[in-house]
Amino acid sequence: MVVAYAQNDESQVLTETTPRSPPGPPPTLPPWSRVATNLELTKLWTWYRTRQPNSIATMIQRDLRGAHGGASNELRLPCWNPRAAETSYHTVVDGLVETARAHGADAVLVYNSVPEFFSHCTRVALAKVASERGVPLVDTATLLFEVGTAAEAALEQAHGLSPAPESLDGTPGKVTVVLRVDMASESPGRQVFVMGNARQLGSFTPNGVPLFDDGTHGDQVAGDGVWSREVVFETAGTLIYMFTDGERAGSWTGLENYRSRVYALHPADVGRRTYLPIAQFGRRLLRSDGYHPDAAGYGGIADALLEAVKQVPAFRRYVEHAGSS
Repeated sequence: MVVAYAQNDESQVLTETTPRSPPGPPPTLPPWSRVATNLELTKLWTWYRTRQPNSIATMIQRDLRGAHGGASNELRLPCWNPRAAETSYHTVVDGLVETARAHGADAVLVYNSVPEFFSHCTRVALAKVASERGVPLVDTATLLFEVGTAAEAALEQAHGLSPAPESLDGTPGKVTVVLRVDMASESPGRQVFVMGNARQLGSFTPNGVPLFDDGTHGDQVAGDGVWSREVVFETAGTLIYMFTDGERAGSWTGLENYRSRVYALHPADVGRRTYLPIAQFGRRLLRSDGYHPDAAGYGGIADALLEAVKQVPAFRRYVEHAGSS
């Protein structure tokens, strides 16, 4: 039996300090009430009555300015609840494993989340169950981070570029960064820009800070389809940025994606030139959206799950028996 948590549980485990009692039955609503509240027309009418001018555009722009979790180059897996392993979530998962064993089944636990998720308290609870019960735990957040790091290095090699980020010829006392994006999937002739949370990145003004593919401004190889720009910052910090290829400066058009990219610059980066991983325009590596892996990401998770299942003693005995018969 494979037990994989839903990300919806994270907020509860993050904030719970005293294990809750099992929830009672939900209140019974009359059928007409349930139908009325779920009609899309009702939802649309509610939005129309309460909306503000340009509310959708404002909401999207505000959302794009946020980090929404950890940086892509850090695997911190934070949990701010010191009692995360004592919550009702732990009790429920532990009970599932115990019940499975009572019925003659083995269990494999899966921590099913992306590394940049806002917190990872359910991972703490799952790790405790795995340790106490001696069952395998597939940590997809760590797996996706490691696979993603390897994929970034492979993309560097495919373009014949030196791997990031150990260049030491930056501006002394400052942080020199080279942002890069692969435009191979886009139509030729498009001008590429970057915007982000610093004055050097246009302070989130779209289509205003150009990138280059001509061997200048930090671009490593002219005409290779990787557009780049070197930017110097006074101090280390967290970069929130995204690429655009719109035609009008200041217009929120040509956005590559629905979610900004995040990269952490550390004190060790001061005085050196750091090449950020090559992004692929309009695509987040191993992600289908902000919270879920894509097919390649799920493929890696499936492979890891298969390896975990192979280590279950009952499965090994089954294979041996099937082979002998």
